[in-house]
Amino acid sequence: MKRWIITLNLLFYITFLNQWKAVESNPTSSSTGSPTSETAAVDSASTKSTTTVTKVTIDISKSKDTDQFNYLKNGDFRTFTPKPGYLFNKVVKKSLEIWNAKPEDHGLKAVLMGSKKEPKHLAILLKNNNFVLLRKVGKNKPWNNITSTRHDLTKLKFLGEADTEIKSSDFKVTLQNLSYTYRFNTGVSCKKINLGDDELWTPADDPNYSSIKSFSLGLASNQFSVTNSSDQTKKIEKEFKAEGKTEATPITLDIEKKETTDQYDYTDDNGIATFTPKDGHVFNKIVMKKKIGSDKILWESSDIHSTLVRIMTKTAFLSKTGVTGTLAILLSSDTFRFFIQTADKWNDATTSRHDVNNLKLLGENDTELKSSDYKVDLVDLSFTYIFNPGVKCQKITYSNVQLWSHSDDTDYPEIKSFSLNLLTNTFSVMNQSDQTKELDFNPTSTPASQSQSATDKSSTTTTTLPSGTNSTSTNGS
Repeated sequence: MKRWIITLNLLFYITFLNQWKAVESNPTSSSTGSPTSETAAVDSASTKSTTTVTKVTIDISKSKDTDQFNYLKNGDFRTFTPKPGYLFNKVVKKSLEIWNAKPEDHGLKAVLMGSKKEPKHLAILLKNNNFVLLRKVGKNKPWNNITSTRHDLTKLKFLGEADTEIKSSDFKVTLQNLSYTYRFNTGVSCKKINLGDDELWTPADDPNYSSIKSFSLGLASNQFSVTNSSDQTKKIEKEFKAEGKTEATPITLDIEKKETTDQYDYTDDNGIATFTPKDGHVFNKIVMKKKIGSDKILWESSDIHSTLVRIMTKTAFLSKTGVTGTLAILLSSDTFRFFIQTADKWNDATTSRHDVNNLKLLGENDTELKSSDYKVDLVDLSFTYIFNPGVKCQKITYSNVQLWSHSDDTDYPEIKSFSLNLLTNTFSVMNQSDQTKELDFNPTSTPASQSQSATDKSSTTTTTLPSGTNSTSTNGS
């Protein structure tokens, strides 16, 4: 009997020892090897395993390799490539923020062209194989996103034998210098390339290019090219309709011309005048015509266009402030410009309003909403985000400080819109019953300037409005 008890105890000890060793060799998910808030989980399409990569910021002022990315200088081009295990979600130059990734995007490579005082281009290859292109026209000028001015590559079709569409697995997308390139796999024969309804290339175009190994878009020039098997490159000179749509025609708006024209519509609703470009038109210049002398230019841009202009004059609200007029400009960049008129002088008050670039609209699990989840509009004199049906905004932050949450007020668990009143510089939300509530928000710092076009020709001087709001006066005042 004693021998049996000893044998049982010995078996129990051996079993316990083996289990303890297993625990030591396989730590739990709470160990230091688990993803942190600084990491992103990337699911592989071919397996169910998850690779963890760290999201980092690329500083283009750096000129050497770091622990996080490789640096390469080739003539006028400087390339920043994250090392294995890293992706980037932000590009800066020292303390200046240049680009921020959308929640669904991350950068695989960044290429900077240009140096010192000359114009610069910054191209970013994204994980989803799209690209972003930014341009800076000179020293002390802002970076502008000009991606929309390049060909829409989602309309490209690569065709093989019998016009069969080539699969995305049959080529690799790369960014070499400022060339966005589709490199076909060995054995893949491309027989035709279309952009929308336009035929870009066929083997019959040039006998020296009857077989191609790659197809590229030069991002700086917006020019297509093909490379043959002998590594010779040729630009595609065909004329075509670009994206298969008519480009909007930039027009000048004279705010003194209060009537509908063949280029824009005009309405007046109790002292609020609205100018809306007709289809195929956008505003790129806003002026006040003078009978004698040159016109007064209030705003002008070649990179960013206006899709709506609204002016308030002679209202009960303005009569209490000493202000004779206000002018709001809705921009294609989903931002605004705001002017206040006193004593016949227009003052740019944009920088005295909250900077909407600091806003983050968050959904479930603090996931940032996509720009396709809402529409930006001017509702009266309020810059407004109108959420699409079915889109639930759960939280709004300003410079990472919570501005609103769905749990703040039981009457506002779901909102259909969020606004910045440009007259009062206050935020508000509207619930599903069309009830509106002003938010109590006191930022700790002064509002930052809104994004402005690199070609904005309005020089400014500081002025103080009667209400105490600092603004700037345009050179056309």
